[in-house]
Amino acid sequence: GTEAGAYLAGFAWGFGSFPFGHLIHLQLQALYFLPLTFLFLHRVIARRRGRDVVLLAVSAALQAISSVYFGIIGAVALAVGGFTLAAGVGRWRSVTVLRRLAYSAALAALLVLPVATIYARVAQREGFGRNLFEAARNAASTVSYLQVPPGNVLYGRTGLLRQQDPPPGGPPRTGPERELFPGFVLMAFAIAGAWLGWRSDARAMVAAMVAIGAVGFVLSLGPDGVRPLYAAAHRFVFGFAVIRAPARFSVLVVFALSVLAAIAVRELHSPRLPLPGRHATRGLGVAVVSVLIA
Repeated sequence: GTEAGAYLAGFAWGFGSFPFGHLIHLQLQALYFLPLTFLFLHRVIARRRGRDVVLLAVSAALQAISSVYFGIIGAVALAVGGFTLAAGVGRWRSVTVLRRLAYSAALAALLVLPVATIYARVAQREGFGRNLFEAARNAASTVSYLQVPPGNVLYGRTGLLRQQDPPPGGPPRTGPERELFPGFVLMAFAIAGAWLGWRSDARAMVAAMVAIGAVGFVLSLGPDGVRPLYAAAHRFVFGFAVIRAPARFSVLVVFALSVLAAIAVRELHSPRLPLPGRHATRGLGVAVVSVLIA
């Protein structure tokens, strides 16, 4: 709802540690579809426009075609976020909304089907499947969210947020899958956004982002997180069995933090917030947010 909030969320989403940690994985740079799918998801729930139904399907399909990981991650995010958002605005029982979402899902599946069919055949022939042991070796841990890559100017080179790998044979503790620190500024603004947004008309959005962030965090821990949940998804959800690095579900955590941070900026702009020195908070603009980004 604000230009400054858009800059903060956009920079946090587009230039965090994940894209730079995976520069050699070209398909993992295709993160730009996920915000678009949520834009159209919100429009589908809020309005009666056939164009938004089609755009939701197309953006979700492009996300799936760009990367199997992001196809699965995006589908999980849309399912969790869509249900929570619809429930938050009191429309989760609306036949009209459910019909629109069903149309989008069907169209997206139709668009992905040619690629998914070929991928499934190749996966079966070449043995792309990963067992739970392999997934656990490439999962994140809670400590991963407080760890930075060695090139981080402030924390990496000083060793403040770094840890050493264990002796040979144990699962690694470093590397791009486990250096997931999103930044203290982003986390602080996300907490503020959740607190302030819950007391405003953004409550449904806050609930959806908290749910998406929580699910992303739990799944990023892999089988060593909530094992029954991950094992069930590994067995029954299409594509889950090929996931080698559950830590990549951490993108949902960053996505949720980015949106919540933008909500915080919006609420600090809003005259609804009864803070002393209201004129000072109205001056929070792009220049101030640029300092926060730095």
